[in-house]
Amino acid sequence: MKKITLIFLLFSSVSIWSQTGGNGGSTNNGNNTNTGSGGTTILGSGGGTGFENISTSPNPAEQNLTIATNDSSATISGYSLYNASQIAVLSQSTSLVNSITIDISNLPQGTYSLHVFINNDRNNPVVKQIVKQ
Repeated sequence: MKKITLIFLLFSSVSIWSQTGGNGGSTNNGNNTNTGSGGTTILGSGGGTGFENISTSPNPAEQNLTIATNDSSATISGYSLYNASQIAVLSQSTSLVNSITIDISNLPQGTYSLHVFINNDRNNPVVKQIVKQ
């Protein structure tokens, strides 16, 4: 009986965060991979500053895309935007800022992967799916 209790306590200490999103929302399955219908999809790497501190708007976007931090201790130090073939189509290093707006008007419609670098940490980007209309 003690072994069963110990195993139960071990597994009960694992926390799993889950949020269900509908249209315009997102879902996080606890592995830093979010999927949503019509909303922002976040594919976080788990390291560095959490993906919950980064927002992108509007998404989907036509002309401009704003990337912002929601935490004063997290600053944007750059980004790279990749097309579906994982080819970088836009990339910029910035001084540490809390918000940046990028012009995506010249890009073709499609889905892109946005890698945002926080606090000069290029090894653990926050990755978000962006839709260009």
